[in-house]
Amino acid sequence: MRADETNKKDALIQEELSLIKQQLAMMLEKQAAYSSTGISRVHPHYDEDLDDHPIL
Repeated sequence: MRADETNKKDALIQEELSLIKQQLAMMLEKQAAYSSTGISRVHPHYDEDLDDHPIL
């Protein structure tokens, strides 16, 4: 394999790796947004009036 072919393949692999990292970062951000440590959605059966004993 010639050096220029190797360089092209290396560049393609680096680009693909960069895209995979971006996708992973977006997935982790989305997951964190819906986790208990992030800004989460309230459980559909949650009733604030019945929550007189907060969990500590």
